[in-house]
Amino acid sequence: MQRHRRLRKAVSLLRLATIALALAFLASSCRLLETPTEEEITFQALAQTSYMYDANGTLIRSFHGVENRTAIPLAEVPQVVRNAVIAIEDQRFYTHHGVDVRALIRAAYSNVKAGQIVQGGSTITEQLVKKTITGDERTLDRKVREAIIAYRIEEEHSKDWILERYMNTVYFGEGAYGIEEAAETYFDRPASKLTLGQGAVLAGLIRSPATYDPITHPGVAVGRRNQVLQNMLSLDMIDEATYRSAIDNPLGIRPPSSGRYPAPYFVQEVMEWLFGQPVLGP
Repeated sequence: MQRHRRLRKAVSLLRLATIALALAFLASSCRLLETPTEEEITFQALAQTSYMYDANGTLIRSFHGVENRTAIPLAEVPQVVRNAVIAIEDQRFYTHHGVDVRALIRAAYSNVKAGQIVQGGSTITEQLVKKTITGDERTLDRKVREAIIAYRIEEEHSKDWILERYMNTVYFGEGAYGIEEAAETYFDRPASKLTLGQGAVLAGLIRSPATYDPITHPGVAVGRRNQVLQNMLSLDMIDEATYRSAIDNPLGIRPPSSGRYPAPYFVQEVMEWLFGQPVLGP
């Protein structure tokens, strides 16, 4: 009986929240529903890490600006890793049109029932828009604008294009932007060599890299990885035997060595020359 009362209360609160959201949306719709400009739906080039090699093709040093990133095509990301991201971040990614109303309702209900934010409703496309175009200001105006732009982007780009851009954009913690640098940072290997379990660890980081960091919080990271794998099992992305095998494995974190790079004086001279060029300098 007590459980039923709590459930009825949660449903009532959800209805009130939905009505309030609808009224707020209508109140600002005249301005918000303007067609987004071309500038608003145009993605800028991703900042990437640069690499310095010697005459024999041996890597001497990598260097980057604010974001340590190496963008790669989606074809280089194993399917199990793509599935892991979809399973934890946007299960209906390939069927919605930028905004998943069903996921929004489910998230609202779960959050009201829990009395706190336990689930998000943003699609991968909306997250990409927030990270690269609209910013993360917590206002209704921004959220509605984000949804409109996400819809437009889905009209102009394929799902695989969006997923590729997303996986090269998101921050995975420990200074790593994009799936390639995340794979190198946590497992000392390229993204193309990631296993199911490793992909699940990285997918679990997207929501909150600091919270689920496998280097500083390995216990929490195991739980998050297993949740990703559970989602994949529920979606028939993996079978029971594969799931059991994956959750029984350790995290296998292998950060790359941070040893001093060779020829430091030569590297410094080259960097000073590069940044002294008008095109590359500050």
